[in-house]
Amino acid sequence: MLVLFPVPCSPFPLLAAMSETSFYATQIQATQSGDPWYGPPITQVVEGLTSQQASARPTSQRALDLGDHPPTLTSWVREVKRRLEQGNPHEPDDGDWPPVPDPTEGNWWQALDELETAHAELREQLFRHRRKSWRTWWGRCGIRRRGPGVSYAAMMQGLLQHDAYHLGQVALLKKAIEKR
Repeated sequence: MLVLFPVPCSPFPLLAAMSETSFYATQIQATQSGDPWYGPPITQVVEGLTSQQASARPTSQRALDLGDHPPTLTSWVREVKRRLEQGNPHEPDDGDWPPVPDPTEGNWWQALDELETAHAELREQLFRHRRKSWRTWWGRCGIRRRGPGVSYAAMMQGLLQHDAYHLGQVALLKKAIEKR
């Protein structure tokens, strides 16, 4: 199925035809290191942050720290890749909020590298997904609610929303850290 999307930064209201697969792959790349419509990508938001800043809790002792977000993003990106390969939705193998390792520079950069790798692997998996329609409903939504399932398209849109939400949280925490 071809979908029409506006061409960004064009003086003309041109539309480009691209497959849904290409669209999702492009959006995942934009979130990681491209130019998403909602602001800077992950790589730009975390630029210059140290592990000490990532482990700080600038807003509340009960709030998440900035370093909690990359592992949960990675966990869900890997789970979506697994669902495209195998179906049967469930919580990610390493959990919704995986344990965060000690706040060392090496661990911080490893968490960011793992997120970048997970996004790249998901983009590759998208192009192997052709055997199924994006509109196919599958599985049961047993994590948050019971129901008939979701379409592959809804799952991908949900992942993009999840990434954008957590990226916004990271950006807000970074601003709070920088004001200290």
